[in-house]
Amino acid sequence: MQRQHKKNRAFTLTELAIVLGVIGAVIGAIWYASGNVSEARKENDAVLEVQTVAQNIATLMVGRTFPGGELTSSMITAQTIPPSYVDSAAPATADNPWSASNFKVFNVTNNKTFRLSLYNVPRKACLALLTQMTNCQTGQSTCPTVVWTNGAATTCAASQNGCTGAVFTSPGWTNLTTTLANTLCNANSYTGGTNSVEFDFTP
Repeated sequence: MQRQHKKNRAFTLTELAIVLGVIGAVIGAIWYASGNVSEARKENDAVLEVQTVAQNIATLMVGRTFPGGELTSSMITAQTIPPSYVDSAAPATADNPWSASNFKVFNVTNNKTFRLSLYNVPRKACLALLTQMTNCQTGQSTCPTVVWTNGAATTCAASQNGCTGAVFTSPGWTNLTTTLANTLCNANSYTGGTNSVEFDFTP
């Protein structure tokens, strides 16, 4: 009895194209997901950075006064800025998750209010920072009293709580609405750009 041998059939170009297309789609999906995870991690790190430094400075300021101007170097010396945030290449400066030497501490008024500034922040991260940092109760040391985006005037609807000119002021907020966060992050060419997000704290 004679055996019948099956002929080996090669893939056609169409089949190869389909397989490569599927592989490409899978790799693209993985790359996109990993990018989102990485960006979310940066946003969470930035929120933790601001909250940690704000808490440390609020504690340091009890019964003390500080000069005006940028205080980043002195705050690093006082260990209010954790070593993990300090720029290893420039130890007198602090980093934010998006940019080296671009997390700064300023004294604002009356030797009490201080400002934490993050520069070169992507717009999407601006939204995350505003909504997460204002998800707090008035009076907490890590609850900002004023929020700035791109350091310039922002026009907001009069019906929005406390939104006047360049700043969105507390007391009164427990959450910043997505609509208002969009308004603030869209201000002054923030759309499509990377600019500053700043928070004032008054311990």
